[in-house]
Amino acid sequence: MTEPHDFTAAAPSAVAPSAVAPPAVPLDAWRAMLSAVGSPAWIVEPQALTVCAVNAEALALLGQTEASVLGQGADSLIATPEDLAFWDDLRAGHDVRLHSDTVLVDATGRLVQVTRRVQRLAEPGAADGAAAHHLVLVQDRSAQQREQEERELLLSELQATLESTGDGILVTDLAGRIRAFNRRFAQIWGLPADLLTQRQDDAVYDWMRRSVVDPEGYSRRLAAISEATLMQASERIELHSGQVLERVTQPQCQRGRPCGRVWAFRDTTALVQAGAQIEALSNTDALTGVFNRRQFSDTLAEALRQARRRNDPLALLILDLDRFKQINDSLG
Repeated sequence: MTEPHDFTAAAPSAVAPSAVAPPAVPLDAWRAMLSAVGSPAWIVEPQALTVCAVNAEALALLGQTEASVLGQGADSLIATPEDLAFWDDLRAGHDVRLHSDTVLVDATGRLVQVTRRVQRLAEPGAADGAAAHHLVLVQDRSAQQREQEERELLLSELQATLESTGDGILVTDLAGRIRAFNRRFAQIWGLPADLLTQRQDDAVYDWMRRSVVDPEGYSRRLAAISEATLMQASERIELHSGQVLERVTQPQCQRGRPCGRVWAFRDTTALVQAGAQIEALSNTDALTGVFNRRQFSDTLAEALRQARRRNDPLALLILDLDRFKQINDSLG
């Protein structure tokens, strides 16, 4: 947030002070000062605490005319409990300051998010402790508020998307710091919840490294991917638990430049086991578990090719089992 200008020493010059009352400050001087501020602002006179000068930016924000604003009570433009208490303290003679976020209502009845600051103006010739004019500076935060709400909505949509997928998702920056993840990621790796919620990145990576069957190869591969920020890769990882994971990674880019990396982990254990079972059934006899005719032919053809290439002898032993047809007919 841009700090408002400090006008504690910037009050316009006035005539020499009298013993009866502080000198009056020309309104033209106040208006010139307000015009230079560049943000909505008005000045409150000390006797009745009403507005005595206002700039064009404030009129645009309030949606009012200068004639309607001048003479209004200071506590009517921004009438929050905090503001009402502040002006009551001033009426009671207390030396108070005000600087915080609040809301005001414009001419259409719309609530406008603002940062409001009220500060005392030092006036030449005024006695110590004498009532003084106050400058009210306002910064419209509506645009920033909308941007924040849009970011929060985008983050909630992103988290909902992450949770809706069956894959474990991990998002990191270019330095490897964890930026986002979903619950499926923790489930696949069996990660304790506190490692992720407390953002213990090193502990998370150590847990993953110790979970794989080949930790050294796993670490080497991670290092290679880290060095190539634009690399896309897909590979299979085997865990000590017996799980088989497919890991897919690709760079995350912002405005055409890499800013991080997205990792997707899919548990393919059941698929791998089903594939192995299908392979076994297609190559072995269901009754005896030995190679079937198809596998025997493939194995024999490969052995013949190897023998010819190496010029090695090849022996083939054939066994004839008596009455095996009866076993085949009754059990096969």
